[in-house]
Amino acid sequence: LVNFKDAPGIAKAINLLLTKPELKRKKEKESYAYSRKMLWPNVAAEYLEVFRKIVDISNRVGLYKFPTLKINYLLNLTDEVGIIQHAKHSVKDRSSGYTVDDNARALIAALMYQKRFRDQPSLKLINTYLSFLYHAQKKDGYFHNLMDYDRKFFDQVGSEDCFGQALWATGFVVASNLYQNTKMTAKLIFDKAAKNVSKLSSPRSLAFSILGLYYYYQKFPNQDILKKIEKLADHLVTLYKNQSTKDWRWFETIIAYQNGRLPESLFLAYEITKNKEYFKVAQESLDFLASLVILENKLVLIGQGGWYNYKGKRAYFDQQPVDAAAMVQVFLTAWRATKDESYYEKAGLSFSWFLGRNSIGQSVYDEVTGGCFDGLLPACVNLNQGAESTISYLLARMSFDV
Repeated sequence: LVNFKDAPGIAKAINLLLTKPELKRKKEKESYAYSRKMLWPNVAAEYLEVFRKIVDISNRVGLYKFPTLKINYLLNLTDEVGIIQHAKHSVKDRSSGYTVDDNARALIAALMYQKRFRDQPSLKLINTYLSFLYHAQKKDGYFHNLMDYDRKFFDQVGSEDCFGQALWATGFVVASNLYQNTKMTAKLIFDKAAKNVSKLSSPRSLAFSILGLYYYYQKFPNQDILKKIEKLADHLVTLYKNQSTKDWRWFETIIAYQNGRLPESLFLAYEITKNKEYFKVAQESLDFLASLVILENKLVLIGQGGWYNYKGKRAYFDQQPVDAAAMVQVFLTAWRATKDESYYEKAGLSFSWFLGRNSIGQSVYDEVTGGCFDGLLPACVNLNQGAESTISYLLARMSFDV
């Protein structure tokens, strides 16, 4: 802004900022974003990278930093209706309303937390999120997705992804050790929805639904559920065979969002059915995906600012926490399925994306609030801390048994 030792220049710059409120606000935002590099977790990550250039440090060092688990920000975003979709920085934005997508994922996160700590706050969250899904379900088993702050749904029916995530969440509840009466509500929602799974076509809705069916099958291993898993997994395998080539081992001609969920669902389908084709496609597609997103020993996600089309240019930003969580969980699932330790290391590497081992070297997790920033931009993090991002961090963090 000014030259060194230039007192008149400093005075001139101050006067300019005081008389130009819009310029002042712009400079404030730029200064805040730039200063994020100097947060202590980011400084520590930078020191470690310097040390690596001088000393032969194991790649495992710095991988497994697991912050203390806390759900205070989840509680902050949640009211008596459900979890609010967006936030302005770390304050919930009531005007954004609620979605089934977020409440379904929040239900899984709250249940994972409750399983560890058996506390009342997480139990209350489970009840709130499950109640939201129950209210959002239509008579035909499908779900509304979008609710405004006045508690009115403003869509006719939610997306297939919304449907699949609701099935995943309720199946997860059914498989849990919660109070039976609570689980029966989840079973009621699941059973009503499950009759529609044969109509799904979106790859991610197929994957989410397989996850839900997998967990439901743990408690109710009947033939109908098994056949549904096989039908959806066969559909994914067919998509893979139709689209994959020697240099593009994927289910679509585009790599978009929550990519890890596709191979993850096939690993789980293999666990139940022992169909080796599911295993083969799961491993091939995951290894291809890993070759794209593990670069220079860090997770570099496909950006949502354009994604990656076959024979096109990939987008490197905006990188999203929901995609990082999917990579953590699929690598851990692959590790359990194959016993290959390299998958566990990749899971740790993926988790460290939240803590600053990423494209811009900045922490995405906010240890002060317990929330998570909404993504990586080319030069800074998105300073808002919405529901999807915070839930994604919690899902990734709680996937490790530490």
